[in-house]
Amino acid sequence: MSSELPAENEAWMHKGFCADSPYADLWFPTEGVESAAYCESLCGGCPVRVACLRYAIDHPELEGIWGGLSARQRRLIRRDRNASCGTYGGYLKHRKADEEACDECKAANAHRSRLKRQKRSANAA
Repeated sequence: MSSELPAENEAWMHKGFCADSPYADLWFPTEGVESAAYCESLCGGCPVRVACLRYAIDHPELEGIWGGLSARQRRLIRRDRNASCGTYGGYLKHRKADEEACDECKAANAHRSRLKRQKRSANAA
């Protein structure tokens, strides 16, 4: 796995539980394969899990299980982290933080709701 990555990252990568695994393909499961659950559980106790996850979040091109999360799970983290006020993502970010949304985010949510209603009524016609 580390042969395709920059050399400055190899020091922590060699300490990962996956580094010595004879089953490298397990960390790159196809849809619906049970190996994902196995890898995610193994990553849970890995001494470099946080560094691995941080690296994978900062490198969106990476596929497979990194830091215990799939590529899809990491995309959701990046989306939430990059959500800005005045967008629907910003509105969701307020909601996840259990805080009242700012006026710009409320307006974005209202706009999205209007578009969804329009689309539903157009599809019903």
